[in-house]
Amino acid sequence: MKKIGQWSLVLASVLVLSACGGTGGTDASSASSTAETSQQSVAAQHATVILQEDGKEISTKEVDFKEGDNLFTVMSNSFDIKDQDGFITSIDGHAQDDTAKKYWTYTINDKEVMTGAKEVILKEGDKVIFNLAPM
Repeated sequence: MKKIGQWSLVLASVLVLSACGGTGGTDASSASSTAETSQQSVAAQHATVILQEDGKEISTKEVDFKEGDNLFTVMSNSFDIKDQDGFITSIDGHAQDDTAKKYWTYTINDKEVMTGAKEVILKEGDKVIFNLAPM
């Protein structure tokens, strides 16, 4: 009789462990699905950045960024920039010139922007034009 009780206990343990193992598989596929959804929502976005000096194009670059990135971060990741107090003063070796009163200004989607690049959040498909010109 003791042997039947022990075997029953072993069989019950095996059934419980098997049931737990099945649930773990469901959790793993659920976690995988959640990770895929998370990656899709953080998919790279794209914008075009055009550099000009006195209105003449120097270069054009397609840049990738994450949703919520500000223009300063995107520029830092995509170009060799220098700044002073958060204001961009040089892009890829093209520096502002106080003597000639040439400074960087920029537009986004053909609209002049009067705030610093750290305050501007880029959106998918934006067209940014930086122009180094006299003010």
